[in-house]
Amino acid sequence: MFTLQDACRYSLVPHRLGLCGPKKSCADIFVNYSLKGKGNKKEIKKILKNFKAVYFYCKQIAKANKISDPLSEEVLEAYWIGNDLLEKAKYENNGYPHHSYHVWQAKPFNPKIKLNDKLKRICQISIRKIGKNYYSFHWKEKIQKLDKIQMKNLRYYNRINKNLIKKK
Repeated sequence: MFTLQDACRYSLVPHRLGLCGPKKSCADIFVNYSLKGKGNKKEIKKILKNFKAVYFYCKQIAKANKISDPLSEEVLEAYWIGNDLLEKAKYENNGYPHHSYHVWQAKPFNPKIKLNDKLKRICQISIRKIGKNYYSFHWKEKIQKLDKIQMKNLRYYNRINKNLIKKK
């Protein structure tokens, strides 16, 4: 299950690094909401609209699937992890509006950001096994426990979008 708290955790590190989100720091608000359960969904969604890339792709996913809220948990999961919603939002180049597409194919929304391949690998969401469980990692931070379907989806969309580089 993917939650709005998960979306905050994925967004937190790049925001702290000054790569994404509003100019004014929302890190404390995200920490309080995602880790302590303090805050409200309306405030979080208002902040997430200032994450230009996340919101841009989520709007595409929502529109393709006729979902009124681009920041619904199912749309956010499609962007960060991947799910069936991406199939209706597929691009002409066979890529998908998934986080990995933004990492490997798109130019950063902030022109000051220059991501080399090393930083792109850190930014791409990866999977690591800890004990008997699998977790997603973003910017070297453990984000969420993944079930088998989420692992399959994340691997699939990461591979598809990264491999588009070879086709250029």
